[in-house]
Amino acid sequence: MNEPEVTYSTVRLHKSSGLQKLVRHEETQGPREAGNRKCSVSWQLIVKALGILCFLLLVIVAVLTIK
Repeated sequence: MNEPEVTYSTVRLHKSSGLQKLVRHEETQGPREAGNRKCSVSWQLIVKALGILCFLLLVIVAVLTIK
């Protein structure tokens, strides 16, 4: 059996000057504090509802698996 020859290569992409300026601008801003953001009540309600639905689905699958 003849095995095909495998060749590996490394590709290095250079960022354009526009992207470099954007990255440098973001780096100079410093770290952002997570405490400044506030989630709306509707977003928290959606997350809780999805969590409960996922938990119920897990329980249903476990019960069906046992039977």
